[in-house]
Parts: sequence; C-alpha cells; structure tokens
Amino acid sequence: MKKLCISVVFYIFSTLNLSAQELKNHGDTLAQKATSNIYTEQTLWLTIFALLIVMFIILVVSTLRIKNLKNKHAQVIDMQDTIKQRHDELLSDMSKHIQNMAQEAVRSTHELADKIDHSDFRKIVSSENKLLGITNDLIEFLRLKSKKVEIINENYKLLNLLNDTSGILSSNYRGKDIELNYDIDNNIPNVLIGDTLNLNKILVNILEYCIDNKSSELTLKIYKTTKFNTESKLNFSIKTNMRIDIKDNATLFESVYNEKTSKYDDLDLFVAKELALLMQGDLVAKKQKDNSVEFLLTIPFNSVKDENFKLEEKLANKKVLIVDSNYHSALAIQKVFLNLNYKADVQSKENYLLNKSDFSLYDIIVLDKKLFNKTAIQAIKKSEAKVISVGTIFNFLQANANKSISNIELSKPITRECALDAFAELYSPVSKIVEADIEDVDTSIEPLKIHREIFANTPDVTLEKFSEFKGSNLLLVEDNYINQKVLTSVLNKSGIIITIANNGQEAIDFIKSDKKFDLVLMDINMPIMDGYTATSIIREDTSYNSLPIVSLTALTTTDEVTKMFACGMNGFLAKPFYKEKLFTVFNIFIANKPVFGRAPLTQKDKAKDFEGLNINVGIANTDNNPIFYKEVLNEFKDAYGDTAGTFKTLVEDYRFEQLRIFCLDLKGLSGAIGASQMHSLSTEILQLLIFKKHDILSSYIINYTDELTKLNKAIDNYLAL
Repeated sequence: MKKLCISVVFYIFSTLNLSAQELKNHGDTLAQKATSNIYTEQTLWLTIFALLIVMFIILVVSTLRIKNLKNKHAQVIDMQDTIKQRHDELLSDMSKHIQNMAQEAVRSTHELADKIDHSDFRKIVSSENKLLGITNDLIEFLRLKSKKVEIINENYKLLNLLNDTSGILSSNYRGKDIELNYDIDNNIPNVLIGDTLNLNKILVNILEYCIDNKSSELTLKIYKTTKFNTESKLNFSIKTNMRIDIKDNATLFESVYNEKTSKYDDLDLFVAKELALLMQGDLVAKKQKDNSVEFLLTIPFNSVKDENFKLEEKLANKKVLIVDSNYHSALAIQKVFLNLNYKADVQSKENYLLNKSDFSLYDIIVLDKKLFNKTAIQAIKKSEAKVISVGTIFNFLQANANKSISNIELSKPITRECALDAFAELYSPVSKIVEADIEDVDTSIEPLKIHREIFANTPDVTLEKFSEFKGSNLLLVEDNYINQKVLTSVLNKSGIIITIANNGQEAIDFIKSDKKFDLVLMDINMPIMDGYTATSIIREDTSYNSLPIVSLTALTTTDEVTKMFACGMNGFLAKPFYKEKLFTVFNIFIANKPVFGRAPLTQKDKAKDFEGLNINVGIANTDNNPIFYKEVLNEFKDAYGDTAGTFKTLVEDYRFEQLRIFCLDLKGLSGAIGASQMHSLSTEILQLLIFKKHDILSSYIINYTDELTKLNKAIDNYLAL
C-alpha cells in the first residue's frame, strides 16, 4: 500500500513536472508567436502609415491640381464674361452716335444741294448712299439685337454673288480709279450652298473698308482647302495695297466711335466679323511682308454636283493677247483664259507703247480702252482679230471713243462666265431683241414694250400717287428682307396687290398658278434659282409673252444689261431704287390698266408730333425717307417694345451692370428714332447708375413702364397711317 502511495505520488509529481515543462515550452512558443505577431503588427501599421502618407500626398497634389484647374476655368469664364461684356457694350454704344452720323450726312447733302453743279452731283449721290448705308446699319443692328438675323443655306450661283458685289461697289465708288480683280480657282464650282445674302454683305463690307482706307488695287481670290479628317473650307482672300498698322487682330474688328470724325471706325469690319461667326466661319486680317493687308474669310464649303464644263468647239483653241494699264489686272484676265485652255499672252503697258504690236498673230485682242492709240488702231484694222475693249466697273459709263473699233466691251473684274458670254457674242452673235419681236397671244393688248435705257425720274411723285395703279397685281421676286419691306411700304396704301417670291423657282410657281400678274420685278442674285434662269423659263411659254419683267439689279454694266435683255427681260431698275423711278416703271408697263379711283389717302403721311415720338427727328435721321423710318420703328418695337418686365427684373435683382448696358443701348436708339422722352428717361437712369444711387431705381419701374406704353402707342399710331 505504501509502495502504491509512493508510486501515485511519484506519478503525480512526474506528471506535474512534465506539465510544467510543457507549459514552459508552450509559453516559450506563445512568447515567440507573440513576438512574431508584434513584429507583424508593427509591419502592418508601418505599411498602413506609409499608405496613408502616400494617399495624403496624392490628395494634396490632386487638391492643388483641382484648385489650379478651377482657377484656370474661372479665368476662362472671366475672360468670356469680359469679352461678352465688351461685345454688349460695343453693340450698345453703336446706336448712341447713329443719330449724329445721320444728321451730319443730311446737313452735308443740303449744303451741296444749295450750290449744285456737275462736279458736286456725285458728292450728293455719295452722301445719300452713305446715309442709306447708315440707315441699313441701324436696321441690321436692331435685327441683331432682337436675334432676327438667321443664316439660311441654299443653292446659289457664285457668278451672281460676285456680280452683286461688283454692282454695289460700282454704285458707291463710281468714277474712282480702282482696280478690282477676281481670281477664282478652277476647282470651285459655280453652284454652291450657303447664305448668299449675308455672304455678299461680308464681302462688300470688307472691300468698302479697304477702299475707304485708300486701297486702289484689290484682288479677291476664291479657293478651297481641305485638311486631313476635317471638312473642306471655302476661302475668300482679299489682297490689297492698303497699308495699316495691325497690332491686334481682335481689336481691328471692334468698331469704335471717333469723336473727331463723328463716325464709327471699322464698323464695316465689325458687321462682317459678326456675320462670319454666325455662318460658322471666321474673318481675320494678316499683315504681309510688304506691309500690305490681306483679309481672309473662311466658311464651310458646301456645293452641289456641278455640270462638267465643256467649251464649244467653235469657241475653242483661240489665241489671246492681253494688254492692260495695270499689270496685275492683266495677269488676272490671263488666268481666266488659261482656265478655258486658251493660249493667252500678256504684254506690259510699257512694251506695248514702245513697240509696234503684231495683232495678226492672235484671234482675240483684249485691250484696255485707255490704250487705244493710232498705232494700235492701224494694227487692229490690218488684222482679222476680234477686239474686246476693257474698262472697270467704276468707270463703265465713260464714253469709249474707239467703240467702232472694238467688237465688244467688258468691265473688270472679268469672270469665266463673263468671258464665255463675250466669246459667244463674238463668234455667234444673237439677234437683238426689239419691241415687235414679242408677239402677244391676245391681239387686244398692245405689243410689249422694251425699255433699254435707265428709267427716268417722274417728278413730284408722292406715295399717294401710286394709287393710280390700284388693283394691279405685282409679283416682287426678291430675297433681301429690307428691299421687300421698303417696296411694300412704298406701295402699302396704293391698293396695288403685292405677291412676294423669295427666289426664281417660287416666282415660276406663282406665275404658273391661276393668279394673273401685271408686272414682275425680278432680282438677279437669289438662292435656288436666279433671275436670269427664271426669266428664261418664263419666256419659254409663249402664253406669258405679254407679261413685263423688269430686273432689280445692282450691276448695270453693258455686258450684264445685254444679258438681261437676252434672257427676255423688258427693262432694268438699278438698286437702290427710288419711288420716282419705280413710278416710271409702273407708268410704262401698266399705265393702260383701268384706274380704280385716284382719291388721295384720308390721312397724309407727313411729319407730325405724336406723344412720346418726334416724327420730324426720326424721319430726318433716315434721309427724310418715311419708308425707311417706318421699318426702323418696326424693328425697334420688336426689339424693345416688350421690355418693361426686363427693366423691372434687372432693377429688383440688383443687376446694375446689365441695366447700365440696357439703358445705354436704349438711350442711343431712342434718340435715333426721335423718342425724346424715352431718351431723357434712359439718360436720367444712367446718371443714377453712374453715381450709384441704386436705392432710387425702384421708383423708376413705373416711369419706364408708362413711358414705354406711351411710346408703343405712338409707334403703332404712326405705322397705321
């Protein structure tokens, strides 16, 4: 038993000893594991800490970059706001001085009229054209402000666009010593897609700006460019011998009022730039190495499939000699002939005068009409060459002393189509139209008249006098909105029934309908179908032989007038037209119509005061032309007639800068239309804004609303006359 107890005790101690050892070993293991865990945990925390540091650095860098981007974005927004503000201020400021410009032009005209002689006549015409341009600018300005200017892309003929441009320039700068040339790449189709009306305004504005800045040589080059993976562009480059300092391309197209000259500097360029941007294009100016200036207009290129050009066999393989006083003009004419696959030589003026030319080597001689001399005339008579005498669109009315020597006369700038028409006349002359050639299917009506001369002014024509043609049906084919409004305003109270077609195709559709017309006034340059084509199609149907068609045209050079009569027109009315000439047209072509009463209108369309509107001032600002004045009033009412709410919002929302621009704009325009009370009110509000008396502005909300209501009523009353 004792042994058993000893054995049990020994076993227990042995077990305890073993357990202690195991515990010790296990403790050591746990300690090692703990130490390892501690190291692992430290490593983990170090890793996390490092990641946090990296993330913090990334966050700081990202924050700085975001802040930098926000600053840049804010700068861009500020710049855009600044540009917009400058643009709005510029638009607003423009109207401020139009009244002064108009009054100055009227005063100059009256002074010249008091001492008129032959030399002063052109100055008076120039002054009238200047004032007409100011009035059109005012209307265009108001249309821009009321966002009425739309870009309408339609088919148009490039030739007609250029002819319109030439015609406007020749009218405004007649008698000037100017060389204008067109350089058109051979891959430019004649039929393009675009807004021909606004494109013509851009080209005319740029060219007039250059001429006004003493440019005597201008070349309009038209070409196409295509960059990789981008749409093609149509480019109009205008190179000049004008020299002006271009420091900032952007400011060149900002119009600034010149207090010394009482006119806007660069207004033409401002309008051209705005229209170019609306056409999704751009207009820039470049200074050349010789310090001359080139303007580049770039717009999207769009065209329709053009017919392949093919020269008639009888007109091909001609050899041409070109002699012009201006060598650059001679080179431009040469390119036209080279594009027709003709062999064309250019002889300089100096060489021509020093040496006797052998004209027998050539089929056609293109000779500047200033260079006809005895030697040349003798050489021409000895040769069998056909002679084309060349002048410019600016002096085409000057008599040609050698008309009997030349076969045909052309005016620079010369286009390919112009040259082709000349060749066709040289080698296959068409029989000229005479009055008896157009037979009327209805023998009860007299043979249709052909009026080849410029229409004379009928004296003492009033608006009421047009009521003599009451009941007559007039078809006006014209795409220019302002021209439509002017003519319809002239005839508004006459009782003449007016139908408007915006292009030649619409005119044909109207004529072939059941409606009968007594007279057609046909514009030449229009989209979709031009006046030449429309008239030719109408004349193909003999049932319309008795329908008189009178062209409305800006270009009245000899070759263009010949083309008008060749396609079947009965006369031409030059733009801008006047009521005295318009009455003559009516008198010639529809005077045999029955008169449906000649009583004058019940209320004379004469200057008088309306409450809130001084008609005398307004009409004086539009060259004493009530028709244009009414159009200006219409546009003013559309733009500002419903602005009482706008004024109230600007005041109550504390938008004082916008209110200042609004009132500055209104001040100038109200003065221009003769709204003297609105002009005074807007001036008073501007003074409050200048002196920051903002707390008083709320009291002017009712005043402005009342004055605007009164002005709208006065405008409506006058327009109703």
